[in-house]
Amino acid sequence: MTDIEDLRAGARRLRDLPRRNPAQQQEFGAVLYALGELERREGRFGEAIAVLEEAEAVYSEPGGNAQLIADVVIRRARVHANAFRPLSAIADAQQAVLGCLPLASGPLRSQSRLAVARVVAHAAQVQISVGGDPDLVAGAAATVRHR
Repeated sequence: MTDIEDLRAGARRLRDLPRRNPAQQQEFGAVLYALGELERREGRFGEAIAVLEEAEAVYSEPGGNAQLIADVVIRRARVHANAFRPLSAIADAQQAVLGCLPLASGPLRSQSRLAVARVVAHAAQVQISVGGDPDLVAGAAATVRHR
């Protein structure tokens, strides 16, 4: 089996199991997240988007993690950009940035701010790759820095 086939099989098994705690939820979301990236690399954009939407839903369940949701949404934005769907790419990039901005707290180099900065950097990459407005990217970055 290839990596992608292994992840598809793992996702099928995990779908059938009840997720009773946040750790199981996070594990299932991580499998879906990785599978979405592999589908993107294979050029299977429709499959990647479906899997990443499922990962977002899993991470959005009670006990979910806003940073993980933002990570999934920004990855989905990259898929949309690769699939030449600029409006969907920009919408997801903005959703990811707005979803994680409230997490930008603490000292300038805190883990939470670095995680938000990573999402903003990916959003910038998406925005530029689809011909989006660079001023939106710069504004988001400035917001993270001054929070």
